[in-house]
Amino acid sequence: AETKLVSAKDFKVIFNDLKTIHQLNDTFLTDLNAVYANFDNDQTRIGDQFVKFCPYFRMYQNYCNNYDAATELLTRYNEKQSFVNLCMEIRDETKGKTLQSLLILPIQRLPRYKMCLTEILKNTENNHPDMTDLRRALEAVEETTTLINERMKEHTARQQVREIESRFSVRPSLLKPHRKFIREGLMKKVDKTGKSREYMFFLFNDMLCYASGENKTLKMHQEILIDEAFYVTDVPHHDQYNDCAFE
Repeated sequence: AETKLVSAKDFKVIFNDLKTIHQLNDTFLTDLNAVYANFDNDQTRIGDQFVKFCPYFRMYQNYCNNYDAATELLTRYNEKQSFVNLCMEIRDETKGKTLQSLLILPIQRLPRYKMCLTEILKNTENNHPDMTDLRRALEAVEETTTLINERMKEHTARQQVREIESRFSVRPSLLKPHRKFIREGLMKKVDKTGKSREYMFFLFNDMLCYASGENKTLKMHQEILIDEAFYVTDVPHHDQYNDCAFE
């Protein structure tokens, strides 16, 4: 029934690298439980386990990057009554949790590790043998979390540029490694004869471009690089354009 309700392609989008993440955490839990089995408050160390596994926490990157696409697709599936019925049938197995509330859990995992390690450090004596590794573990988790967040922002920025490209009838090559979308909007461009025409303008961190036409059929007119030769001058007290003009 599941394969009829959700295609293999959509299943991959919704759950992405969840199986890999689960296997990682299952191994991590097994190792922590092995340490905890012979727990001694004065001698037991768990910091080294976090230090050992922290490099593997970067596996969360693809899942985090894909999360928005997954939730968007899931929203569309929730409009299908057959899919909603299936989710309701398995609700008891998930202790009443919805699929949406479960999919957010991997996103929250690393921040929770950070909070957990912070609390453990607060309640650990300075002379405890685990103190050095606990500090290293917290630092490593913070660095990994920061790296994932930065790459998520980069991924989102690239997706925004790709979405803009898809709105053109002839797709322009706007995507650049450093390029970030800032804003878009309709503005009137006045030519040398004084005639004006409305265009859709797109502002990036390194380029300004404008196009004519409707959404999905836009036609690029010009790309203007923002470099040493680029400048903007205000045109004050312009009656026709309500003091909202520049050149």
